Amino acid sequence: MPKTDHSPDFYDLSGPAALRKHFFPLIRLNITQVARVIGRSRDRIYKRIRAGRLDLRIQYDEARRPFVTIDDLIRYLYPPPSATPPQPEPVRKVGRPRKTVTTDGQEGGAK
Repeated sequence: MPKTDHSPDFYDLSGPAALRKHFFPLIRLNITQVARVIGRSRDRIYKRIRAGRLDLRIQYDEARRPFVTIDDLIRYLYPPPSATPPQPEPVRKVGRPRKTVTTDGQEGGAK
């Protein structure tokens, strides 16, 4: 008798192994499947793809339909521990620096 997704073996797995078993034998996932795994709506995923704000590697087939490989999805969801998240660039203030006033009332230089 073939195993189903409700078998105890499926729930013993976690992380990448569970994803691989869930989608086996698929290698390529469409955006709807990816959206269910990530927990976002399909429309939200498409908007993030168009805006270039999705760090997930999106590929296109011959008919220009987007897909994601299971390996890329696993790398997105479970990054290697040595990978550090990108640090945001410091915000640069616009305009001239303000002059400071010392406690004795005299004007000081720029900060």
